[in-house]
Amino acid sequence: MLRHEGTNRLELPPTSWEAIEKAHEEGRLRRLPFEGKGHRARKAGREDPRPGPMKPDEAVRKAYLDAWDAEPKHTSQSKAAMDRWVRKVSQRPDFRMYSYWIPGGVSVARWARERGVLGHRPPEEMIDRRGKGKRAPRRDGGYHKALKTAALWYWSLDTRTPEQAVNRINVVFDYLDARRKRTNRKARKRQRPSDTAIRKKIKEVECYDTWMTKWGGARAVERWHAVGEGLIATKPLEIVIFDHTKSDAWVIYDPVRKLVRGRPWVTLAIDVFTRIILACFVTYRRPCTSTATELVMRINQPKNWIKDKFAHLENGMEAYGKATRIVVDHEWAHKGPSFRQGMKLIGTGVEWPRKRNPQAKAIGEKIFDTINKLCFHRSAGSVPLPAHILRRWGYDPSKTKTASTEEFEANLFKAICDVYQMEPHPAIGKAPLQAWREETEGRHIPVVDNIAYLKAALGRVKKDITLDKAGLVCNGVRYHDQSIVNWLLPELARGEPICSQRKAGSAKASGLWGTIDPENIDHFNLYVEGRNRFVTINAAADHAEYVRDLPEDVYEAMKAANKAANKAFHSPADRARTRNELCRMMEKAVPARQVEARLNQHRLREKLADLGMLQRNIVKFEEAPSSVDGRARPLALPVDLDRQREDRGRPPKQHRSKKAAQAQKAAIRHKKVQAAIKAKQCDQPDPAGDNSPAQRPQKDWDTLLKVPDPEAFMNNLGPGWGSTARATPEDTQVSEPARNGRNGLNTLMPNRGGCPSRE
Repeated sequence: MLRHEGTNRLELPPTSWEAIEKAHEEGRLRRLPFEGKGHRARKAGREDPRPGPMKPDEAVRKAYLDAWDAEPKHTSQSKAAMDRWVRKVSQRPDFRMYSYWIPGGVSVARWARERGVLGHRPPEEMIDRRGKGKRAPRRDGGYHKALKTAALWYWSLDTRTPEQAVNRINVVFDYLDARRKRTNRKARKRQRPSDTAIRKKIKEVECYDTWMTKWGGARAVERWHAVGEGLIATKPLEIVIFDHTKSDAWVIYDPVRKLVRGRPWVTLAIDVFTRIILACFVTYRRPCTSTATELVMRINQPKNWIKDKFAHLENGMEAYGKATRIVVDHEWAHKGPSFRQGMKLIGTGVEWPRKRNPQAKAIGEKIFDTINKLCFHRSAGSVPLPAHILRRWGYDPSKTKTASTEEFEANLFKAICDVYQMEPHPAIGKAPLQAWREETEGRHIPVVDNIAYLKAALGRVKKDITLDKAGLVCNGVRYHDQSIVNWLLPELARGEPICSQRKAGSAKASGLWGTIDPENIDHFNLYVEGRNRFVTINAAADHAEYVRDLPEDVYEAMKAANKAANKAFHSPADRARTRNELCRMMEKAVPARQVEARLNQHRLREKLADLGMLQRNIVKFEEAPSSVDGRARPLALPVDLDRQREDRGRPPKQHRSKKAAQAQKAAIRHKKVQAAIKAKQCDQPDPAGDNSPAQRPQKDWDTLLKVPDPEAFMNNLGPGWGSTARATPEDTQVSEPARNGRNGLNTLMPNRGGCPSRE
């Protein structure tokens, strides 16, 4: 179709192509750009081949085709006939200029069929068509379909690997070849894609959508989305990053017990402007509200205690102050109401970056990588490589040499104070400590001057608290101080409606809130709105015994354990009993500590008994003689060597090994066996038969005192003992001195039955 530029009308082109070419050469026709899509638009967008001279190969094709068209008649177009015709034409004088290339007869025949028609061979048909025409595919459709199927199968699930995709395609082609061979034994095997072709296809379809399908949106964004600007600060303490990580080192929690606690958590606070580390905190549990609270308090205060605790450090941590804005993770400890309320009260803003986007805190991630290389990977028991590689090598850091907690903290502060903050940082071009000193020299550093207010504000928030004459109750613990309640109750209960009072004349204030220290619940910090301050109320006397120095999570665990066991947990006695059971259970968990405690107890008992400190009801007073200057000489109190032992003089049982206890039991058993054998021998009869129990004479006192002739026996005793001696009245009388004397009872009494009477 032809379009007039003036009238913009469409007209049919002339029937003669020569007329169109002539009009195009004269400039009356102009080629318009094609407005379609696809390969047609690309083909139409090519430049017009008419302008400019033809190339040598195009001139050769044009000359031979003109000679072919000039022939009157062609009998055959076979290869032999066409070769003879080409040799004949090439020898003509006008074809000597084309002698650098003599085409084959088959090529000339193909040109005659494909490049124009007889009498119309335009120059654009003489261009080289190598690589520009549509060729038949060298492989069938199943080959390309298998490639696409393998690529889609790989990107559809995150657990699939390229090796599995290759194996799956091979299995499918083996099945198809076997099925074809069953129908036709002479059939050829299908051409299957190679391992390299499948991997190349998988790589070709890699994009944002494939990554999101296989790995998720976070990893897709991390790989394909551009990185924006990071955190930019204009002055110190404007932006502070809170970040934590699990250290790559195993640490012994208690060197005495030799118990491996595990890998500690390290929390850092980094200033964005100077890249200096403001504070550091090491704990053995996942960071929580108390960890964040402790880190904020360490940032706000000077840290002179570091050089006092670690004397080997050459430099300390000089940076401190109140942060204007902090950037934290999406942890519940940093998103909860307690942390938000505390940051609001001290005037610090909180910012949470996008989830699963470590690039937003790239500064903190880089500093942790530096600390890992400086400290964690070089310490004893470190984990410098991934866990699966260490497991393959048979390396278990928890069973090899480890470091104590003190050694770990000493190495950590050494890496921060003496190495990191003293070396030039590539981002700022100077050492972090030098940058901090230059920026803060002669300037005021903002801090929170009231440490008690800061600690109370960063506690765990408790809402819906009611204050009455008996104090307040939080989590079943009553907090009461008479003087504080007398001062607070009139002020807080002033606007309380009368209908909400428990009884007439009893004031109360409801809807209050406060904070509690998660590490110690023996006090409650009540917030007073009108005064913008916290008032600390200690636990009541009946509750103070079992909540002293008790963490809140332990208290909640005690409540849950009693509820599971269906035990009472209401009275102070019940709660004290529960805490005692918890302490006993914790001690039983480490039997070695129980043995050590018993040994220490025995040693103390002996030592204190030697000093006379275990005696009861003994009070000793000593007076020192007076002196002129009023300074009396110290007296050496005498020690009573007569100890009053509570163990009835028996020595305490010493700790014995298992073999010693078994030997002692065997000795006692042997003694018992010997005693039983001896008793059995005593009860056995004499072989002679004279000393058997049945033949022994029984002790009969009547038989023993009986004699054959009593009269003769008594006469032989002497005068006065026999029957011839009779008692006279004079003999029966007793003299007065004998009666009243001491030996009056020693006189002889009258004979009765032939037996003398004596005392």
